[in-house]
Amino acid sequence: MIRLVRIAVAIGLCGIIAVLLASSLGGGPLHGNTLMFHMMVSGAMVFSLPVFALVWLPQMLDFEHRGLVLRTGFWLLLATGFVTIATMFLSMLPIAGTDDLHQLISIHGYAGFVCVAATAIFVVGWILSCKKSIR
Repeated sequence: MIRLVRIAVAIGLCGIIAVLLASSLGGGPLHGNTLMFHMMVSGAMVFSLPVFALVWLPQMLDFEHRGLVLRTGFWLLLATGFVTIATMFLSMLPIAGTDDLHQLISIHGYAGFVCVAATAIFVVGWILSCKKSIR
């Protein structure tokens, strides 16, 4: 049962990240309905990333049966996802000036794109791990 939950959470998070990527590929700053959609889906990311971390953590601590690519993708995904979320959270607080807000938005964008790459690494590692366990 826990395996099905782990699979569902991972597929759900990958889907959320794919939708967030698609909504941010407009060539310019987000605004209007695209920004609203991106913000609504990001709420799912804020909820699902910690759930993903808790569900997958016991598997990632099993160094003998989990490959380096899978573990690297997992930890990169958590780190970059946290940075992506934290930068937008900090920009909502009344502590940053205009220049700081621009800096936070830049960091948010770069961290988001690295999060997409980390997701791809995680998926490749997961596929390799599944192939290894089948043999």
